[in-house]
Amino acid sequence: MTPHSLVPSILLVDDHPSNLLALEAVLEPLGLHLVRASSGKEALTHLLREEFAAIVLDVQMPDMDGFEVAALIRRRERTKEVPIIFISAIHRDDAYQAKGYAHGAVDYIPKPFSPDVLRAKVSALADLWRRGEVTRMREAMQFERERAELVAREKRALAEAARTAAVLEAVVGRSPIGLAIVDADLRCERINAALARAMNCAPAEAHLGLPLAEILPEGPNAMALAEHVRKVFATGEPLLDVDVAWQAHHRALASFHPVCVEGRVERVALTVVDVKSRRAEA
Repeated sequence: MTPHSLVPSILLVDDHPSNLLALEAVLEPLGLHLVRASSGKEALTHLLREEFAAIVLDVQMPDMDGFEVAALIRRRERTKEVPIIFISAIHRDDAYQAKGYAHGAVDYIPKPFSPDVLRAKVSALADLWRRGEVTRMREAMQFERERAELVAREKRALAEAARTAAVLEAVVGRSPIGLAIVDADLRCERINAALARAMNCAPAEAHLGLPLAEILPEGPNAMALAEHVRKVFATGEPLLDVDVAWQAHHRALASFHPVCVEGRVERVALTVVDVKSRRAEA
């Protein structure tokens, strides 16, 4: 937030250059950014380019009078809330003042006017704009702080997830127990080296994404393993130490563990222990 960013702009609209000079002289002590417009069309052009805290608008102008200009200002989403002070030398009666207020004026000042009164009214509108601008800037800075903190939390979460994944990969990859993760379509999402060796098949990476039936080695219980996985998905209950045969004279114990997310089985973890290895360890 800089001091320059809090200097309000005031649009002065009058078709007589001498009147514009007089308005500038009256408002100059306020230290505002004063912008001239000698016609309604020029005023509308300025409003497209710049934000204004208030508009001091002469009523009697050729081509497009102040009421017509105000009506166009109110139709535009960007400018419809900009305060308008009407100034008029000839339309002094109540009917015209009422018309001015109907066109969105916050004030209607007949000429000749008191410089002190005009200064006070414009100063009040400028202060309102400043307070609103400070509030907007504070909200923008708060939003930026919250966004930066959110990005930082996301980065920390991603880094933590990467570390967790690395640890898990190291544990699973080096585990002497065969392990596979199977999705609901019975496709292999992960298989470790121990299970690949136990099945006497290609390296673990070659099986990712393949159906479980294509990975399991031929044997009397190969199809039964897939059925066990389906059963765990259906019931959510684990199956432990199921005796399986990979090949003739090569037996193992398989267990099926449901991996649940919010009460629903999303994955099944298959662990396989070589019976010969277990007996050797015993």
